Amino acid sequence: AIEAAGGAMGAHLDVAAVQEHACKLLHRLSYNRDDNQGLAAKAGAFEAAVAAMGAHPGAYDLQISALMALVNMTANSDGSINEHNVLLAVRAGVIESVVRAMRTHKNVERVQ
Repeated sequence: AIEAAGGAMGAHLDVAAVQEHACKLLHRLSYNRDDNQGLAAKAGAFEAAVAAMGAHPGAYDLQISALMALVNMTANSDGSINEHNVLLAVRAGVIESVVRAMRTHKNVERVQ
């Protein structure tokens, strides 16, 4: 399912709804699942989330879904930080994407 989400995101970057639903799937699949976090990272989920956020900066529901997926992909089930995935996320441009989302959606509490 993780690979399918990444494939759909790559094939339909121009469709915000596909990006949003794929991010929601990544969010659900990586919640308290350290094994799925690794699979998501290997499948390019960080790069896909960054691409989705960049392609649809005004779609705040997508931005929220991507942010939630990013949190779950970088936090282990015991609440600790998955340092390896954090490094991969930084390399993928997640920091810039998060800052852009926060600036674009200043008045959307869930983005902040």
